[in-house]
Amino acid sequence: MSEYIDEIIDSNFDSSDNWTIGGDAAIRNGRARITPESVESEGNITLRNHLTENVWRCDFRLDIENDDSGSEREVAILFFHDGVGELWQPDNGYYVSFDHADNEVRLVHRVDGEDNITRSGGFEISGNSNEEKHHIRISYDYGNVSVLVNSQNAFETTIESPDTEHSRFGFGGRTGSDNASAQYVDNVKLNTLTTRNISEASSEWDNGGLTFGEGSNSYKLMRALLSIRDRQDQALYDIKRAKHIDTAVGEELDKIGQLVNLDRRSGEADAKYRARLKVQFRVGNIGTTFNEFVEFAASVLETTVDEISIGFSFDINPATVEFSAQSNVYDNAALTRQEVQDFLSRGVPAGHDVNASEQGTFILKGDDEPNDPELGLGGDSGDDNGTLAGDIV
Repeated sequence: MSEYIDEIIDSNFDSSDNWTIGGDAAIRNGRARITPESVESEGNITLRNHLTENVWRCDFRLDIENDDSGSEREVAILFFHDGVGELWQPDNGYYVSFDHADNEVRLVHRVDGEDNITRSGGFEISGNSNEEKHHIRISYDYGNVSVLVNSQNAFETTIESPDTEHSRFGFGGRTGSDNASAQYVDNVKLNTLTTRNISEASSEWDNGGLTFGEGSNSYKLMRALLSIRDRQDQALYDIKRAKHIDTAVGEELDKIGQLVNLDRRSGEADAKYRARLKVQFRVGNIGTTFNEFVEFAASVLETTVDEISIGFSFDINPATVEFSAQSNVYDNAALTRQEVQDFLSRGVPAGHDVNASEQGTFILKGDDEPNDPELGLGGDSGDDNGTLAGDIV
């Protein structure tokens, strides 16, 4: 598919190499924290590379922590802008704002520091929960803008005569004067069409004395004519993606679900539905050997076999498979702990039961180690304290 698509960025924020950080933003534990859980904060991250393409698509995950009712709090994807510095908005450019105080999605054209709202619409973003994850897709196609939130259409609109003078791309966010939320961005994928069509036209151009540089009228005319082929490339790319469970989205993923008779739940995000579909496929094809169950268990948690531990208890009836993993393995999985337990129970060999648990971090002190009460068994408040093992449900 690289014949049609250039991948500008695929970022899980293992480092800040691809981004400049401004204001209160920071890279924290593999995510971009746009604002901390502090009142009246604002921050931004800006892609070091410039975005000048007329057709692009950005997928990302928006994490909101401690989202209680309060004043302004929003995260925005910024594009075709002139730079942000330490603030959350540019002086000039465009942004799509996800306002979880007013539950509204807005497309804004910012000119000389003033907001001009191009399109807005009510959309349920805030669930007022301790931790929310929203999967978002923004598509831009020669001024046509579409926004999907958790596979649901927020809006589609057209920017008349779009201003693409500037070329910065990134994310910004702010909090208000009370009840601030921590706002994170993760799993950012930004793709554009390749330049293959215009490159082929340039190489075959018989100018007859006419210039064909990027700034020439001849080039601009050819670029406009080839936009039709660009859209055909985009359509071919989407068709290929729709056939694979890892890349299908929205209705494409629903069609895959029909193959295994597993419907999407109301409001269920693509990532969660995709994880359930993969496990459903595996349930129908799992063998009865120990190794096959180990591989199945790892697929349920979207991890490797090295990250899980499995044993057997034969002194009880029925024989029980003892399954355990560290708490972070469960946290990183798309499935809930209850769903993990349910799928493992369906995949365990016939005549067996399964008990899933979290591994504790509490360990005994060695004889040569000093006594340190700070490292003893403790609660959630101490990062260095040990925790006991326990069932996941």
